[in-house]
Amino acid sequence: MNASRAGAGNGGKMPLLERHSLERRAIDFLQEHYPVTARELAAALGVPEKRMLAELRLMRSRGLVELDVLPDEVFVRCLVVAAPRRKSKEGGGGKKGSVTGREKEKKGGDDPAYI
Repeated sequence: MNASRAGAGNGGKMPLLERHSLERRAIDFLQEHYPVTARELAAALGVPEKRMLAELRLMRSRGLVELDVLPDEVFVRCLVVAAPRRKSKEGGGGKKGSVTGREKEKKGGDDPAYI
């Protein structure tokens, strides 16, 4: 399966985020940038603002983001912590079961909200 999990405040269910979907790209961007408007997010991801707003409304209904609607702007807050993207296995060549640098840097320890 080509998806990763992200925690959300939706009754304990863990929604799946497709790796290369607009939803996943938005979550990745939001985790790195705050505060951000829907307009800035759309520009950063290279999609029309109208499409981004439609996607954000769906994401809000799934408990992934919160939208703060002001008269002239819509600010977006990320409500989930998604797993960092893994590098491709090409050329990895490490020993099976060895701890990589990314795993050492994992924040949140054994916290189930951080996957």
